[in-house]
Amino acid sequence: MRPYRLIGKTTRNHLSERILSALIKWQERWSIDIKQPVIDFPSANELWEKPNGFGVKKSQVYQAFFFDAKTDWIKIIFGHKSSSCPNDAIANAVVSDAQQSLVDELLRQFNIYETIAIAHEPASIASAIGDGHVSIKIFIDDQSFYLWLSPDIVNAFIPASLRYNGQPLVQRTDACVNAVATCKAKLDLGSFPITLLQNLAVGDVLSTDIKLDTPMYLEVNKNTVLRAHLGQQDGQKALLFISN
Repeated sequence: MRPYRLIGKTTRNHLSERILSALIKWQERWSIDIKQPVIDFPSANELWEKPNGFGVKKSQVYQAFFFDAKTDWIKIIFGHKSSSCPNDAIANAVVSDAQQSLVDELLRQFNIYETIAIAHEPASIASAIGDGHVSIKIFIDDQSFYLWLSPDIVNAFIPASLRYNGQPLVQRTDACVNAVATCKAKLDLGSFPITLLQNLAVGDVLSTDIKLDTPMYLEVNKNTVLRAHLGQQDGQKALLFISN
């Protein structure tokens, strides 16, 4: 049994701020004329369809991975001047340096300062939904690329009160044993004229045409879960559940 980690809005906002800061600093350092980058959090399925890119390893474990299968990095770096690049070798060398610079800046934002191997070959990342990793899509003008962050990196940005503390997990039924829920039984009385309801006072009798065996609806925490009949048991009002 492993923890199922959901990455909340606060953590995603923290990550977005760090990524935007890195992109802006990188843009200024390389004098790249681009609009404000946009960040999205796509589904895992969309990310795994982009297998080509380069990753960042620490002790042979991937900490981050950058997918850029269809990204025109030459266009990002050189903009409208990309068609006038002297030759592909020079352009590719500049792009490689720029990518390395972006990776370095992003890692600094994630508090990783030590030298980490950059693996330019496609990598196989062992991750599953709910393991704590984050998939991010970054838009720069009309280009985009993907960023995958390991659970170790993401965990540092989760508020301490919400962070998994490593305690042994228990079954859900055991975890909820002391939980309480608000239950309400409701009976549909039909429709009445507004004027009649406005004139109701203590002691008035509201007559309806519903039968005594008309089902009531049980709500648990505002969610309707069962139908029931009103009855008695041991001298107390009771509900007989008849269907869900």
